[in-house]
Amino acid sequence: LTQVVVGILKQWPFSRRALAREAGVNHTQLNLIAGGELGASPRLARALLDALERRSVDLSRGADELRQALDELE
Repeated sequence: LTQVVVGILKQWPFSRRALAREAGVNHTQLNLIAGGELGASPRLARALLDALERRSVDLSRGADELRQALDELE
């Protein structure tokens, strides 16, 4: 579980502070996990999952809107 969370944190294109805020967890905790100083708990992983799913929907919606705007230009 911790390895998966670390991988996500290293690939996350936005700030860890923003992810922590969206997930309702402490950003210091995310930094400690990313640095290998702390393990990820199931509760934290579920909070991250919820935040990532919400962000995924928002990003997909934004991409759809941008695609539609570009299509209207053609």
